[in-house]
Amino acid sequence: MRSAWDIPSGKQLKLDIMRHHEETKAEYLAAARSFAIDYSRKHGSVSINEVREAVPVPDDIHPSVLGAVFRGHQWQPNGYTVAKHSSAHARTIRTYKYLGELTW
Repeated sequence: MRSAWDIPSGKQLKLDIMRHHEETKAEYLAAARSFAIDYSRKHGSVSINEVREAVPVPDDIHPSVLGAVFRGHQWQPNGYTVAKHSSAHARTIRTYKYLGELTW
């Protein structure tokens, strides 16, 4: 029997959801990432606050899609700030620096 605190399953579920967003919401994610890249290059870092403001999530897309914006090795967490939208209840969120497209 699985525990309610099954962390590996929770991480896998998160990866599955992010993959689903990548496949089904690619157009929105491309616009959000494009803005985030430009903003980070100009200001040194970016959070989902700036992305939400500049590229609002359409009504037909669940806001969880925003979790996929900074997915990938080209984003480096570099600090913290407070979420600005009221439903976040001022929780702490990450800021990110865009490292550019990495080649391996």
